[in-house]
Amino acid sequence: STDDAPRPVQVWAPLAVFSLLTSFLASHHEMWRDEVRALSVATKAATWGQMFGDLHQEGHPALWYVMLRIGFAITHSNLVLPILALMIAIAAAYVVLRYAPFPFWLRLLTVFGAFLSYEFSVMARNYGIAVLLLLIACTIFKSRADRPLVLGVVLALMANTSVHAALVAVMIALLWALDAFDSERRPF
Repeated sequence: STDDAPRPVQVWAPLAVFSLLTSFLASHHEMWRDEVRALSVATKAATWGQMFGDLHQEGHPALWYVMLRIGFAITHSNLVLPILALMIAIAAAYVVLRYAPFPFWLRLLTVFGAFLSYEFSVMARNYGIAVLLLLIACTIFKSRADRPLVLGVVLALMANTSVHAALVAVMIALLWALDAFDSERRPF
C-alpha cells in the first residue's frame, strides 16, 4: 500500500546510490557561467547590504544567495556551490523516497529521473532549493491545521527561491486559505 511508510532499505539504499551517482556527475561537471555568477554575487560583496543591493540586477530572490554566502563564510571554499546543491538534492531525494504517496517504483523513477538526478543536483542553481521546499510543503500540507506556522515558513522560504516557486507558493497558500470556506475539510 502507498499509505504505509516504506521499509528503511527502500529509502536508504536508493538514497546512497543517488548520492554516489550525483556526486560522481557533479565532480565531472564544468560549472556554467550562471552557476558561478550566483556564487560571485553572494561572496564578492563586502557587506550583506551590498549583496542584497546587487540582487536587484539578478532576477532571483535572495534565499540561494544567502545560503551560498553563509556556506562560503563557513568553508572559505568555492566548493560550497556544488556541495550545497548536492546536499539540497539529497534532502529532496530523501523526502521523495520517504514521504511520497507513490508506489516504490514511481519513487525511484522520480529520484533517478533527469530533473532530480541532474538538473536540480549537478546543475548548481537556485531551483533545487525550490524543489526541496515544494516537496516539504506537499508533505506537511495534510497536517496544515496542526502545524500552520511550519507550513507558512516553508511557503515563505519557497517564495524566496525563484519566481516560479513564488507562484506555486501563492497557489498553495490560496488553496490553504480556501479551508476557511470549506465546511468539509479536504482530506489531502
